[in-house]
Amino acid sequence: MTEKAVDTPGTLSRRSLLEKAGKLTVGGMIATAPGFRTALALAGTTAGGTVVEASLADPTTFNPLVGQDFAAYVVASICFNGLLSINAAGNPIPAIAAALPEISKGGTTYVFKLRPNLKWSDGTPLTADDVVFTYDLMFSPKYKAFSSAYRGDLEQHLKSVRAIDSQTVEFVTNGPYAPFQVADCTLGLLPKHVLGKLSPKALNTASYNQGPTVSNGAFTFVSRQTGSQITFARNPHYWGPAPKLDGYVLKIVPTSVSIAQQLETGEIDIGPLTADQFATIKGSGNAKLLTFPSLNVEVATYNLNATSKASTIFADAGVRQALWWALDRPAIIKAAFFGAGGLFTNSPEPNGTWAHSSSITPNYSYNPSKAESMLDGLGWTKDSSGVRAKGGAQMAFTIMTIPSYQTAVEAMAAQWKAIGVNVSTQITTIGVLVDQLFHTRSFDMIFIADNLLSADPDMSAYFHSRNAVPGGLNAGGYKNPAMDKVLDAAVATLDQAKRKQLYSQFQNIFAADPPGIPMVDLVQGYGISSKVSHASFGTYDNFSPRPFMNAIAKA
Repeated sequence: MTEKAVDTPGTLSRRSLLEKAGKLTVGGMIATAPGFRTALALAGTTAGGTVVEASLADPTTFNPLVGQDFAAYVVASICFNGLLSINAAGNPIPAIAAALPEISKGGTTYVFKLRPNLKWSDGTPLTADDVVFTYDLMFSPKYKAFSSAYRGDLEQHLKSVRAIDSQTVEFVTNGPYAPFQVADCTLGLLPKHVLGKLSPKALNTASYNQGPTVSNGAFTFVSRQTGSQITFARNPHYWGPAPKLDGYVLKIVPTSVSIAQQLETGEIDIGPLTADQFATIKGSGNAKLLTFPSLNVEVATYNLNATSKASTIFADAGVRQALWWALDRPAIIKAAFFGAGGLFTNSPEPNGTWAHSSSITPNYSYNPSKAESMLDGLGWTKDSSGVRAKGGAQMAFTIMTIPSYQTAVEAMAAQWKAIGVNVSTQITTIGVLVDQLFHTRSFDMIFIADNLLSADPDMSAYFHSRNAVPGGLNAGGYKNPAMDKVLDAAVATLDQAKRKQLYSQFQNIFAADPPGIPMVDLVQGYGISSKVSHASFGTYDNFSPRPFMNAIAKA
């Protein structure tokens, strides 16, 4: 039986992202607020104008140290810059820092010089104290009560951060840590003079997270109409070249179909698209289509936490393997992702990364006979009703996902039912999904994106045991000492060739003891109005950070 979500504010309706976790993929079903058309009409009358970008969901937060959904990444990239940013090739480039850091020969000390005369949007000087405050939030014991998805890895790898003077910051890691610059030095900085007096616990629910009063990015937050739109204005104290736009609007649009329609009518200027709308935009005279490999692999994650009733079923790696063999993933990709929207994969590492391996053992393909034989051998035999059971308990579980993946999970459920597994589907809202992933964790299986959190292929956030804590992205509670060892070794060497070998081992461990099933490696698509220039979305710079934000212009 399929449980369907009601279309109310906050309900997900089409793919947006992921989103890290995590990176989670979400969308939203909301009506446009009164007055939006008036604001859009006025936008072109002022110097620079306003660009309207579509989002399929409201952001869960603006806080760059917390958000793990697509919309949260977008608003964080608009409002906040870090020490570094990422270029289109996935390499670090200076942002708040004046240059890339000076690094010790041992690769454990990083010294950053800040740009001169930096200011927050309220005119307050931005100094090294703000940098130290931001990183203390994520790794210092005194801020343990502040929930951040980056805490597990930074507690492990970051030894200290200190201000040498008002313009200089020193980071010391516990050993060589390869992802540090692209994974951690790109995180948006937060203002100590605004948030420094709050308790760690209070920071989790601070109103600032839902509408930052002070920021350092190309644009500043102006107003928010939940379920409708978020308005931003040019930051007068932005450190870089002044944005070519006067303002930016993030408009909540219900579906990818609506995004394509509103690109054609000019109601929006930029919008993420699912594969069913690629052909529509290709045929449009008013917008162009950009497609590129994403950093998102959609994974059906097993819940191994005791909070899930199905955890006893999934405890056996053989069962998890058998369920993987039973899926005809190419057929699901063709039906649910329109062929062009995704690539077949056996790896949690996206195809476009240097760490991706195409030689994984076991090399899974569609083999329901093998799946049935494995389950029979494990004592899960069919009862009189045709459902598999063991020790008097049926093999039954529920897949939870968002409306954009309903076709996919229903196909998965049907294929598993064909081998005697009683599977139901639950289509839910972003609020329920986020709570399940980060806190409640009573789900059996969740189908959502595991996206790389940065341009680095390290996936410790999802599969290292230390990140199974509440608030971490290892929501399934997966713990494997061999996995921990290889993930730690991979980030502890700065030699990319050696790292690639270690990530091949990581992918083989994943296949042998699966935390989940990689279903599809997504192809990302954006529609961009012909009136907009310099919107250079790509694999590494389309979410956060977005270094091209200040270059976007509208005719």
